[in-house]
Amino acid sequence: MRPPMLLLMLFAAAAACGRPRDPEPGSLPSKYGLLTSSRWAYGAAFKKEDLKPVANTNPHPEPKPWRDHPFDLALTPDGKKAYVTLPGSEARPGHEVAVFDVAKRKVVKRITVGSSPWSIAAHPGGRFLVVLNRFSNYASVIDTASDKVTGEIPLDFYCMRLVHNKAGTRAYVSNRYLNQILVLDVDARGGAYRAAVRPLGGFDEAAFHDNLHQVLRRSCGALQCHGRTRGGFYAGDDARKAFFSALENSTAGDPAQSVLLRAALPAADNGFADDRAGNNMHAGGRSVWRKSSPDYRRAAAWIAAARQGPGIPVGNFGSKPYALALSSDERRLFVGNQGTQDISVVDLERGEEVTGIYTQNVITDLALHTSAGHDRLIALSMGIGFGAAKERDPYGGETSDRRQAAAQFTVLRDTSTTEPLPLKDQEVLGPFDAVDGTAASKMGDIQNDITVLDASRLRVPPRSPDGALSYALRANRYEAHADWVRYTSDSAEVLPQDAAGDISPELQRVVGAFPESLVVDGDRVFVVMLGTYELVEYRLSPRAGEPSELLTPVAVYPTGIMPRNVALGPRGTPAEGLALVTNYLGESVSVIDTRRGTSREYAVGGRSRPFPDTNAERGQMFVNTAVFSGDRDTSCMSCHIYDTSDARGWGAGQAIGQMRDGHFVNGGLLGIPQIKNLFAVQPFYFEGTHSAFAGQFDDAREHVPLQAFTAPNPQGDFTALRRPASARAGRAEHEEIQDKTSTASWGRSYLDLEERRDELIRRLTMRYFGKAFDFRDLQRFIGEFQAAETRLMPNPFDQRSPSAARGRLLFNDLAVGCVVCHKPPHFTDKSEPLYHNQSRVLPSLISFSPREGAFTLVGPHYMDGVNGYVRDLEPWEPGGVKRKGMVTTFSLRGLFDRPFVFLHHGRALSVRETFAVPDHYSLRKFKYSPLSGGEEVRPGGKERGFNEQSFLKEKTYMMDTHGATSQLHALQVQDLENFLLSIE
Repeated sequence: MRPPMLLLMLFAAAAACGRPRDPEPGSLPSKYGLLTSSRWAYGAAFKKEDLKPVANTNPHPEPKPWRDHPFDLALTPDGKKAYVTLPGSEARPGHEVAVFDVAKRKVVKRITVGSSPWSIAAHPGGRFLVVLNRFSNYASVIDTASDKVTGEIPLDFYCMRLVHNKAGTRAYVSNRYLNQILVLDVDARGGAYRAAVRPLGGFDEAAFHDNLHQVLRRSCGALQCHGRTRGGFYAGDDARKAFFSALENSTAGDPAQSVLLRAALPAADNGFADDRAGNNMHAGGRSVWRKSSPDYRRAAAWIAAARQGPGIPVGNFGSKPYALALSSDERRLFVGNQGTQDISVVDLERGEEVTGIYTQNVITDLALHTSAGHDRLIALSMGIGFGAAKERDPYGGETSDRRQAAAQFTVLRDTSTTEPLPLKDQEVLGPFDAVDGTAASKMGDIQNDITVLDASRLRVPPRSPDGALSYALRANRYEAHADWVRYTSDSAEVLPQDAAGDISPELQRVVGAFPESLVVDGDRVFVVMLGTYELVEYRLSPRAGEPSELLTPVAVYPTGIMPRNVALGPRGTPAEGLALVTNYLGESVSVIDTRRGTSREYAVGGRSRPFPDTNAERGQMFVNTAVFSGDRDTSCMSCHIYDTSDARGWGAGQAIGQMRDGHFVNGGLLGIPQIKNLFAVQPFYFEGTHSAFAGQFDDAREHVPLQAFTAPNPQGDFTALRRPASARAGRAEHEEIQDKTSTASWGRSYLDLEERRDELIRRLTMRYFGKAFDFRDLQRFIGEFQAAETRLMPNPFDQRSPSAARGRLLFNDLAVGCVVCHKPPHFTDKSEPLYHNQSRVLPSLISFSPREGAFTLVGPHYMDGVNGYVRDLEPWEPGGVKRKGMVTTFSLRGLFDRPFVFLHHGRALSVRETFAVPDHYSLRKFKYSPLSGGEEVRPGGKERGFNEQSFLKEKTYMMDTHGATSQLHALQVQDLENFLLSIE
């Protein structure tokens, strides 16, 4: 299919880029049938490696002191020493573990380990500690008797968490980039700790040479066919080359999805060999096999016997497993995924994932409580809401008939005044794009959850006929019953704009914001609250008659800035009753005496210049905190979890219709981009209206909405404050917030409410910064933080792999067109204007729904000009106003590390979905049929290609609008995806 005229023009404009030279010969493919680091390349011998940090794109960043960033910790069995990992930052990784003397309350030694030591796990024997080094392909073993590194375990990059079995003979490790659990055999006898990965899965090379190679040579290996490489496949006399080709054209364990078979089968047998209308048609439209043929059955059996490896795959594409919890009988491993919205359940006897638990937000930590042989799994996450309406609008607001009284409309604005256009010039919105199960909307949907699940009642549902898994539980509602109890924020309904009565008061028991980690000790559960600098103690009552009484908060202890992990002093030791908490930004450990209720901080990291020391660090504190928000619940990190996203498309804050019963109803979706490398990719937002110093400021106002100051709020009573008359001069009564609610409904003028907010910020900044700043000052700090460092993660994939090398050629091929809009080095068009388009926006190349394009986005700089506010930041930048349908080209750097939620609407759930055309032969099945708010978004559980423009009235599609990819054969699509994942 020919690309549309727009792309043809772009191809011509980019001709000067030229075709790059062929890549240098790379390493061999992995026998596990997927892109990996070179650690798993065919025939590779293990070699210790550290990933090199990504270079900063800001040539003149604000100078910053060294920060160790204390993260994880473990105590010795006698409670005398705590070992604290010091990972540093992405740009400046650390290489040390601090030894903290609990009695003396000070660091007595530092131990050198690998790059960016992340988590630390104690062997059940108590003597040895295993340190997982995020940027190294090995773990470090510390002997606590000598406080030295006495061994190293070959692993892979981005190993995140480790859990041992009770006997200490086996360990399970979550790997973020492979989306797998690695299984380790452990031997800690004889005064030493030794461990090695037990490689699982892979394709059987011996079986290929003994049997399948002869089949392929006989069926396909003639010189005029695949005796030489044609269509990405080789079946000639070179046995090793043929084996590699079969690997790359096969999907481990799934013959029905394997290109090797589908390319040789007719359409009647789920193939495409005879599809003369498609680009993947076999030469001459010839079908080589039928499913009944013996040769097909031999090839299918070889593929079916293979499994992905080298570990146990978990979750859907890009699951990014993290937290681990082992059942009391050690038959099941529960895996908290941070790239999807679920918990994977692994059957350890079978060595495979068998079901999952849908949670509707990413899991930050897991722990198990066992009582009388009864397991309860405790899961931490953010709330289930994502800004969309709770259910189909009972008022009929989803109508497409603009004459209906309940019809909802766009919020298109006059671009000079930014006021909404008259209703006659607005468009009706029609049906919602998604629902989320809450009555709240916009950032009122940000909450903090603890879910307690009865793991003993978990039953594995049968697989579907095509092998897909089903969720055993959908624990995505605020309910209390035998299967689960889900609690949420105690401040869920405290602000005037909150939807009251939506959640039972008995379930509003989560104290603090951003539950990050937890430990269980008897009937006590201790939860670290990253966003509000607290450790919260809960009592667990497994025999409670009322399910909602299962968990009760009993105490709250202050910590340092941005706490991350907690360890408890062992019983029967002098440390009993103590809780030690690492403070990531505070560069300290808090020692909390839970019996006396005291908490004190002690330095373990770089505190020569206490945090926050610079404007960038002040901005970092705001982005990663909830203490500045109106209800102490909300932070940038609530959606941009760990500077990426929460794996969901969010209800568009601007795409609102009319007020319904005092509440806004919105049903459009917008993707949440990562907030990394922002210095180099301005202007950002999909509509290209924001610079670094205007960036999160627009959303920061949502954290402290002016509506929150119409009445007393959790931060205090500011209702008596008025803006002085002298400060009103030249200021228009023009609201800054995008929903344009009436100031009359607030009871006070906009400027008075703004004064109340500024007073809150002055008090808080005096407390945390030692100097009073107002809300405008925070804009500068957030900008400095966004521009200071890239914070991109180094890429672990083998960029020299044959597949990634072939994909690079496709990416740079002007006939495909990717490089036209995603130009290196940042793989976007923002490094220079495109056709002198200073705001770097293009008409969307991917379909909009009516609700996704329902608003005019107004940049803060532009809004300031309308409001009569004179700026001292970026005075040369006028700001932007963008009508619907105009978007910027987002950067592809760091793609591998993001949750797989892409495009402006956040609907693409894999890298392949972003550029493949609908119904392309390369599209795969999801392991679980993806859900959004509990509703299935992929009928049939298969990927959908979004390389299309939808003409809604005609119900037809124009393809090849987002690159010319319809002509690519299935292996080329895989190659292009692998190159995109390898971009650093």
